[in-house]
Amino acid sequence: MISILTPSRSRPELAKRMMQSAFKSAGCEIDIMFYLNADDPLLKDYLSFLSPQQYIIGPNQSTCYSWNLMAEKATFDILFLVGDDAQFDCNDWGVKVINAFSQYPDRIACVYPRAPSVGRKKNPHFCLHKNWINAVGYFLPPVFYHWYVDTWIREVAVSIGRFHLISDFEMPIENIKDAVNKSYHHSWMRERDDWVWDKTSHYRDADVKHLRDFITNFK
Repeated sequence: MISILTPSRSRPELAKRMMQSAFKSAGCEIDIMFYLNADDPLLKDYLSFLSPQQYIIGPNQSTCYSWNLMAEKATFDILFLVGDDAQFDCNDWGVKVINAFSQYPDRIACVYPRAPSVGRKKNPHFCLHKNWINAVGYFLPPVFYHWYVDTWIREVAVSIGRFHLISDFEMPIENIKDAVNKSYHHSWMRERDDWVWDKTSHYRDADVKHLRDFITNFK
């Protein structure tokens, strides 16, 4: 019913903890897919607890691109973008996600849990249905390297009135300051994505139009 998609590097224990918490408390059928780096010195640690259908191995590249690759291979229609630093600390969280989408016959919505560390109106982890992908052509906007993907989805979802918080589903995020975290804060990466954000408002407007058209024409 729900596919969890997570890029992970040099954090096998965090990834394992996240995965175990997800399966333990979902309350419905789920699967999980990790994007792993071929040059990760801890790659074998991941492979010790993952089955072959639970990962893709590729170069260390854009996390946005990695999420899109995983979305293309996902088994189920509901796609859950999750970081390896999160935990599923809510019984029947999967049922809550499915029930949220069921409020929209066309399944067009950004459904997300509360993340106390970042605030009520932000969505570092969120779910989209494959109908959203079919409408706009991708899971995440492929123009970014790492930043702004949640902001993009949030702005589009708010514009169509489909930004759906599950208030009784909370996902804690651990603030980990390791080499992986630091790599995403390289000035070149942030500056590059800042520049892209400022140049792409018309593409967000196009996503809004495509989604509204899908909703209007859905039968």
